[in-house]
Amino acid sequence: MDEVVAAHEVGLESMSASAQPVVVRMTGVRRRFPGPPEVIAVTDATLTIRAGEHVAIMGPSGSGKSTLLNIMGLLDQPSEGTYLLGGRDTTALTDSARTRLRQETIGFVFQDFYLMSGRTAQENVALGLVYTGLDARQRHAIARQALETVGLGHRVHAMPSTMSGGERQRVAIARALVNRPSLLLCDEPTGNLDSATSAHILEILAGLRGSGVAVVTITHDPMVGAGADRLIQITDGRTFDPEPEHVGRSRQAVAVGSDDGAPARLPSVVGVRPPADVGQPVPRPSDGGTPVIPRSTHSAWHVWSAVAGEAIAGLGQKVSRTILTLIGTVVGVGAMVAIMGLTSTAAGQIDASFTALEATQVVVNDAGTPSPGGFVNSFPVDAVDRAGALNGVQACGVIQPVPNATGVVATDMTPTSLGVNAPVYGATRGYFETIDATWSDGGPYTLFEEDENLPVAVIGASLARQLGVDRAGGTMFVDGFVYRVVGVVSGVSSRTEALMSVFIPLEGMQERYGQPTQFQRATMVIHTRVGAARLVASEVARALRPDAVDAFAVVPPADPPRMKSVISASMSALLIALAGVTLLIGLAAIADTTLVAVMERVGEIGLRRAIGAFPRHIMSQFLLETLAIGFLAGLIGTSIAVIGVLATAISLRWTAIIDPWIILAGPFLGAVAGLVAGAFPAWKAGRISPIAALRR
Repeated sequence: MDEVVAAHEVGLESMSASAQPVVVRMTGVRRRFPGPPEVIAVTDATLTIRAGEHVAIMGPSGSGKSTLLNIMGLLDQPSEGTYLLGGRDTTALTDSARTRLRQETIGFVFQDFYLMSGRTAQENVALGLVYTGLDARQRHAIARQALETVGLGHRVHAMPSTMSGGERQRVAIARALVNRPSLLLCDEPTGNLDSATSAHILEILAGLRGSGVAVVTITHDPMVGAGADRLIQITDGRTFDPEPEHVGRSRQAVAVGSDDGAPARLPSVVGVRPPADVGQPVPRPSDGGTPVIPRSTHSAWHVWSAVAGEAIAGLGQKVSRTILTLIGTVVGVGAMVAIMGLTSTAAGQIDASFTALEATQVVVNDAGTPSPGGFVNSFPVDAVDRAGALNGVQACGVIQPVPNATGVVATDMTPTSLGVNAPVYGATRGYFETIDATWSDGGPYTLFEEDENLPVAVIGASLARQLGVDRAGGTMFVDGFVYRVVGVVSGVSSRTEALMSVFIPLEGMQERYGQPTQFQRATMVIHTRVGAARLVASEVARALRPDAVDAFAVVPPADPPRMKSVISASMSALLIALAGVTLLIGLAAIADTTLVAVMERVGEIGLRRAIGAFPRHIMSQFLLETLAIGFLAGLIGTSIAVIGVLATAISLRWTAIIDPWIILAGPFLGAVAGLVAGAFPAWKAGRISPIAALRR
């Protein structure tokens, strides 16, 4: 990089030529602004400005100074007349050609500095080279040299907020000169400065004469006009320029000459455009103007990587605004991913639950019809043994509501009149195994107690708490009959009504209360091995009553795949719709915030256009900002969603199921949302006129 800087200095020395070429030549330039009423801001401006000449343009407010400066800077076009910049006619140039020429030959110094608040001095100066195609290392080395030249080598990493007005203006001058312009346009460069600082700025501008840069200054300050080589007055849009060339050259000689009249070497303040081969002469235009960078040093990749870097840096300038913009998309993408994950997890749990149910449980209902002599129980006495003999059956039990019972249950400590109404069932002992009963105390009645029809009972835990029964061994009353409690059921895998019920041996119940009736029919529950339920369901009716298969209604479990698909589809449709609404809200937040940011950064946009940014660069920067916001929001939202799904699954003891494609798609969904949301604000930013932007 030192060789690149040295090569630049070689180029600077060659600019101190005795014959100074013409940089600006205007002939009969007029600028009309259509009305009504029509306004003529510049009338018949004719002037010539040579390399190394410092020209001051003075006039009252509204006289057309700024319009004339905008035309010189290719930010505006004349309505009539011709304007030659470096010998090139600019009148018929396209906007792209004007932008390219402005980037290569013109530097701007503004009264308001237009420094990026979140950037260091070096970064602000390097901004002048962002659109030239130089890489970041070259840009920063050139910017550092330029700051050293204007006396700010010790403030390379200082922020604008820590600088004085004079220091900020010197940073702005360095930024205007790093691209090595042949024409430097200054709009009230001392307008916001005190007299001592103004004098320092004027010394820097005077030093440019020896570097061959033509300096044009718009000013109200007589001190600036007095220090210029030539003073052009403008009134009502009309310029008064006697162009005493011999006077101009004489003043320049006095200003920069040595005692013997030879031109003095002034410190170089112009930036670097490194040649392709270090040490070789820097090529010049045919008219002897500004050195140009050989095209071999240009790289479109460097330009677009610089634009991407500017987008990332732009996000860091307003961190709070960026965070607020993120929130809506984080919620939207996070909700979308969480819903997908929770739906898959819940569907997997439903599938697992129903698969287990299908593999282990079959219900057989008594479907017999009343006979002329009354309802007849369809289950044979040895029904449990018959069903239990089927291949794949692990447990089998029969349950029947107690017919003609009041269901009043009390304990030996509670009067019957204060008892609790509860369901009472007769059940075989195998029934408790089919429902996977767990016990807080005791267990099911024994085979002996069941065969001998002993007055024993099993009670559910919820009913036991109401009755004050906390353990087996006590006595209780059911419809006035005394029973000994042998077990308390604390949990079941199915038929949760068992927790509020009383169970007594089935055969003993039928002896005491009678056979089942039409309204209190018996039911058989069968527990099978995994995968055997369907086979058992197809055979059990024939095993129970070969002579009356139709006497039973066998109920296999619901088809889990179909139930799973119905539940999953219903959950997904509703929740994804809600997530979509949330994502739209996030999308609107990005669009709104970006649009506000565009309005807030109009001055920055104007500066970028002035230093050579094309509309596509401005649009791309804002699009990249919203894309980065969307991608980051998608990444954060997806991470939060995955953590939420895992936490939910762990708390419910489920197996978390998340499709990897959903996780990968989350950030890209956010990026797409950012692009869509930023499209209109970016388009609007690209269409902002640099003149209108710089006036604000």
